[in-house]
Amino acid sequence: NGIISAALVADPRLLTGKKINGLKKAGVDFVCLSIDHYSDKELYKARKIKGLFNKLKIGVKKLNNNQIHTQASILISRFNHKCLKKLFDKCNEIGFDTISINYPEFSESPVYTLGGEGIKLTKKQTIKALEEIIKLKKQGYLVYVTPKKIERGIRRFKITISLDRFY
Repeated sequence: NGIISAALVADPRLLTGKKINGLKKAGVDFVCLSIDHYSDKELYKARKIKGLFNKLKIGVKKLNNNQIHTQASILISRFNHKCLKKLFDKCNEIGFDTISINYPEFSESPVYTLGGEGIKLTKKQTIKALEEIIKLKKQGYLVYVTPKKIERGIRRFKITISLDRFY
């Protein structure tokens, strides 16, 4: 009926046939898997897990074969902000149904730190990546976020750039 009844964010290393059968029996019909780059070498740099790219491919195929929808979850980072089209193409090639985008959040609070070396982008780099995502969505990529939401993120980053100049 087109309504997601149960979703799961998963590690592709855990997607064995037995576990996928268990997910299916439990009514899970949507699984999100993180992917940071279109090349195995860069994906290893981002996650430090050997063979992760192959496990992603196998996991998506198994899920698709069991009629469980898949979503590539991409965090804009220093690993991928300049190659989003290639990464989106790789997600389509692997067989993901949709793509979700997460943009980096930053905090200098000692209580709740956000960010880190892996996603250390300037605000201008983040804005440029978000503008690229809007273009890709308009080209037909199945990105699970509206251009309006991305534009709100762009405005927020532009405001913080202005505030940085002020102070």
